[in-house]
Amino acid sequence: MIFIPNFIGIAMISAFNREPLVLTGGMFIMVVALVVRRLPYTIRSSVAILQQIPLYVEEAALSLGSSKPKAFFTVTLPMMSSGVLSGAILSWVTLISELSTAILLYTGKTQTLTVAIYTQIVRGNYGIASAMATVLTLLAPITPHVCEELWERLGHVDTLSGEAWPRWEAAATAQDMLTVALQVNGKLRGTVQVPAEADKVALEQAALADPNVQRHTAGLTVRKVVVVPGKLVNIVAN
Repeated sequence: MIFIPNFIGIAMISAFNREPLVLTGGMFIMVVALVVRRLPYTIRSSVAILQQIPLYVEEAALSLGSSKPKAFFTVTLPMMSSGVLSGAILSWVTLISELSTAILLYTGKTQTLTVAIYTQIVRGNYGIASAMATVLTLLAPITPHVCEELWERLGHVDTLSGEAWPRWEAAATAQDMLTVALQVNGKLRGTVQVPAEADKVALEQAALADPNVQRHTAGLTVRKVVVVPGKLVNIVAN
């Protein structure tokens, strides 16, 4: 039996929104709700593999003097481990894309990836949604089933496997301005914004013209100016 997701969310809020046990707004109730929502997948797979294990295998262990708990954990459970594992993987894959339950229980601190994607699309932030789509493309070779599900929830019709691999564009990451630290005798006295292409002379002039630097060098003689392009300017004065 697969539970209706909205009912699970409403039931969790109704049951755990009052004393003596208040769980709403926290991470624990989100985990419990999602586990309850997808646990039937694991149970169904476990039951299927359990029915394929002959009864005489466990009976043989009991006839040799083993207790029922020991026979189950040492004989039956290892034989059904593949079914439990496959069911757990299926539950996890479908749980990642769960929206109906999570959207009723999430808060700012417990927002799931699926809810975040849905929220950005509803708000019309397609740039952020596109960035998430790029992340999904990069993750697809590692978690293909999860990424395909999330890709579909982003509104795409074609499968993710047919999308081109993202290309690096150096121009898109180039910085026009840099923040350079200003030091006087090795102590940080401020920062200044300079063009990325500024040379040592321009950096030195910008540092000496800074009000904080001028205040800390007032009455002193500048002996040396050490410039590390794109990083810092250190003024030695006494």
